[in-house]
Amino acid sequence: MKSMQAGLRGLFGCVDAAIRSRWFVPICLLVALAVRVIWAFLFDPTPVSDFGWYHARAIDIAAGAGYTVDGAPTAYWPIGYPGALGILYRFFGPSLLAARLLNVVLSTGTLAFVYGITRRLFRSVSTARWTLLILAFYPGQIAYTSLLASETLSAFTLLLGVYLLVDERLKASRAAWSGFVLGLACLVRPLVIPVPAIVCAVSAFGRERRRHLGAHFRRALIVYVVLLATLVPWTVRNYGVFDHLIYVSTNGGLVLYIGNNPKATGRYIWWEEMTEQIGSGNEYERDRRGRQAAVAYIRSHPRETLRLWPEKLFRLYYRGDEGIRRNIEGLSGTDLYFRAPDEQQRILASVDGSTARRMRWLRAVSRVSLAYYYGIMASALVGLLVLLRRRRRSGTTFPTHGVFVVLYFTAVHIVTFAGPRYHFPMIPWIAMYSGALLASAVSCMMRWGCHSGMDES
Repeated sequence: MKSMQAGLRGLFGCVDAAIRSRWFVPICLLVALAVRVIWAFLFDPTPVSDFGWYHARAIDIAAGAGYTVDGAPTAYWPIGYPGALGILYRFFGPSLLAARLLNVVLSTGTLAFVYGITRRLFRSVSTARWTLLILAFYPGQIAYTSLLASETLSAFTLLLGVYLLVDERLKASRAAWSGFVLGLACLVRPLVIPVPAIVCAVSAFGRERRRHLGAHFRRALIVYVVLLATLVPWTVRNYGVFDHLIYVSTNGGLVLYIGNNPKATGRYIWWEEMTEQIGSGNEYERDRRGRQAAVAYIRSHPRETLRLWPEKLFRLYYRGDEGIRRNIEGLSGTDLYFRAPDEQQRILASVDGSTARRMRWLRAVSRVSLAYYYGIMASALVGLLVLLRRRRRSGTTFPTHGVFVVLYFTAVHIVTFAGPRYHFPMIPWIAMYSGALLASAVSCMMRWGCHSGMDES
């Protein structure tokens, strides 16, 4: 028994020493960067579905044709990601490798911002470092490195903006820069706009920060003034095209309609009858009719609407390997999403030998990613429960910013429609509570080992 306790003390002492080492953060970031670079070179999926659309629009932007579809100006999807790709292609040509390497930089930068946010909110170096370690090697996030998906840029800009926002010095200059970055984040994913209000409100009404209520309000005001100013040029462009004020994109009403119609299933699906329902016209008019149809359905079918909410919640969180599945789809060179299972199998069976081997390897990684994802979700839930219990017993506060951010994004997809791809921006916030649990567990085991050793002696 004594030797086992000594072994445990040694094991947890080594783990704690490694986590607390001054070299831990740079080494972890460098290794995470290397893993993502390797992934970017190993896997080169063809951009299909949304990713192919972004790629095509970026080529048009780089060529000087503007944000158009078949020569007609568009705002259907937000300009942010295809615009960023367009700038990249302007300098490097329409290179998918350049796009993947941009993802490597964005993904690694996101890790650094998550580390900074966690350290500031939890006021714990150990929690921040465990969170960094969790995310650095999560296959579900690494897999997005090779995809032309807006999620990588969205996460980068959102977390950079929040990192600037949670600075305890409450400087106006930081708030202004945060507003600018979060404005760019809104151009990538319009749903981001309430996040700074959520972060400022949670910070302002925290037990130990109420004395700074006025400062938090002024900071939020600065953020939103700069954020809205950042959106002005794109708003002016859209007004000139559609003769209406449009918030970033023209798909909000259609997104609501996809999730709330007589044939809605909780996931993305489009029927011919829906096309007939919203009719013809420009993007703004179709979006407006889609919103009207969705609102009318919700009002006339409240029970059916509410009955789909658990299904949407399940579809949002039921798996954590979407990035890997999208890699497999891209390697097949075909959009598999709407194809029947037997047709999917036929397409996958027709690929060449090298591609087939990479697909088999990806399927194995997919199983690892699922286990990793469920581990993050379970440990985050336990970590949150531990923090809540500690708060009740000792009055110790803990940051709930991540809880409210996750609840907000979850609510949006319950109201509209859901899929595992859409929980991507929530994973960093969830991982913070996993990191808190691991930091607490190691600390407890260290104390237990020391006390046990003293008792034995």
